[in-house]
Amino acid sequence: MVNTEAEFAEQLMIDLITQGYSGNDLHVQFRKEVSQIRPAIKAMFADTKKAVVGEASEKLLAALEEGEQSAKEKGWMSADEVEERVINVIGY
Repeated sequence: MVNTEAEFAEQLMIDLITQGYSGNDLHVQFRKEVSQIRPAIKAMFADTKKAVVGEASEKLLAALEEGEQSAKEKGWMSADEVEERVINVIGY
């Protein structure tokens, strides 16, 4: 991984030089850019996690809705319908 980090640092340095940085300004900008990498990666992971969780939630909800439809087709009652009938029978 050190090799990859060194290659990344070299690419970053080349990019900054291409942008016209040199001397102390190059050093300052390089340190600034490097310090922003970890927060950017963390944000990217958080966004990815949020998207994956959202997609999984949508799939789970769809599966539950399909299961509910299948149960209705079989004539089964939902939990709400059972609760409503129990309340009606016992008179709450």
